[in-house]
Amino acid sequence: MARGYANVKFQWNGKASTVIKNLGFGKPLQLEAARIFEWYMQPYIPYDEGDLSTRIRITATETRGTITHLVKYANKQYYGDGSDPETGSPGYDEMWQRNRSVHPLATSFWDKAAWTQNKREITRDIDKARQKYRSFKY
Repeated sequence: MARGYANVKFQWNGKASTVIKNLGFGKPLQLEAARIFEWYMQPYIPYDEGDLSTRIRITATETRGTITHLVKYANKQYYGDGSDPETGSPGYDEMWQRNRSVHPLATSFWDKAAWTQNKREITRDIDKARQKYRSFKY
């Protein structure tokens, strides 16, 4: 399959999806990237003990890793106001109030805080992980 841009043309050595997989991208990398990112998010999650920080599910597809907090008060903590993020109405959940061991860096949007503070380290660690999954050297 030939591709080109302006006067530059190049030839893939196989299907594009195979080339991408050979570079190390795919489900195993997505899963490991999500685990790496979850590790960097831990200092920003409001409670360092209990279900909010420990009950998570990490899944992956070929193109995306997903981190899901499994406790029902996670959305209330993430949005920071105790209100229902879908309706905006204030809500109260006794599980939301049960653990008070707050991280010193805790914030509502812990994924954004982790990325803002650690993007260089996160990308470095994910690129190191990608090296394990690539099938050829360049």
